[in-house]
Amino acid sequence: MQANLGLEQAMPDDQRFFFEGIMPGRDGWDAAFCCGSNSVTRRALFDEIGGGLPDGSITEDMLLTLSSLRRGYITRYLNEPLAFGLAPESTAAFFVRRQRWAQGAI
Repeated sequence: MQANLGLEQAMPDDQRFFFEGIMPGRDGWDAAFCCGSNSVTRRALFDEIGGGLPDGSITEDMLLTLSSLRRGYITRYLNEPLAFGLAPESTAAFFVRRQRWAQGAI
């Protein structure tokens, strides 16, 4: 939305706020969580939880983090961009994604 309206400077994207502000803060409290496919996870954790991603949530990355913390693993956030993600192609898709993230986090 910011790029389409030419507002990158006046209205920075919320992903930047999340990854440059919130996640480093969470990491300082040992509470960083996996954000999608751009993460590294020990194979031993997958073996402990059944051989793959946990099911039972619409945000499997958040559930993977909770499963790892319950088993004594430590999560860390690397505050360095290593990959590019895709943005929703419409405002409706944006709100569908945000609703899924909110429901999964609850």
